[in-house]
Amino acid sequence: MTRIALSSDAPFALPRLIWAELPLDALPPDPQGLAVTAEPGGAFRIALPDDLRPAVARRRREFLAGRLAAAQALRRLGAPEHVGRSDRAPVWPPGVAGSISHDDRRAVAVASRQYRQLGVDCEQPIPEAEAPALARQILAPGDAAARPAGLGFAAFLTLVFSAKEAFYKAVAAEVGRMLEFHEVTVAGMAADRLHLAFDGDVSDVRWHLGPAGCTTLCARNPA
Repeated sequence: MTRIALSSDAPFALPRLIWAELPLDALPPDPQGLAVTAEPGGAFRIALPDDLRPAVARRRREFLAGRLAAAQALRRLGAPEHVGRSDRAPVWPPGVAGSISHDDRRAVAVASRQYRQLGVDCEQPIPEAEAPALARQILAPGDAAARPAGLGFAAFLTLVFSAKEAFYKAVAAEVGRMLEFHEVTVAGMAADRLHLAFDGDVSDVRWHLGPAGCTTLCARNPA
């Protein structure tokens, strides 16, 4: 049985929001499932769905790491630890909102009974050389005007991409379809928030840039 240390140190100070994070390299290199010790509360046992068994090892690790982080967050919340799937989307226990994300280095999950909609995203920085081409896909007209003078363009682009991803996850069930990046626009930016406008409403997305990469969180509709 593998022993993995999961972090609960959240970059965002929100009451009654549970955070769990772990590095992808903590998992076996070619996992088919996980039996993981985590105290207190005993072991987590995370099964790989049949449709992911033929997937490449990296995809299996990402899925299992995300589900492990989600199980840890749910345990700390005092909720059932299983996260189901519906058309590849996570299905959280009744009365719980949650979200999962991963990048090349880590997996994170959040869970809460305080908010009805949650979206979390983590990203590694977009390389400077790739930023101009990707900007046309990510930025809506006018988005770039919100970039502060002290923030590089590639870092700003990474932040906007991540924030829009977090927003999409939070509203996916409500909207019922996949949104295009240009449908959500940047309405402003503060020291720790990005203001995103969609369909006449503005939502705050918390953001953090640090050594681990870019992390964003959209928490909507407090219960």
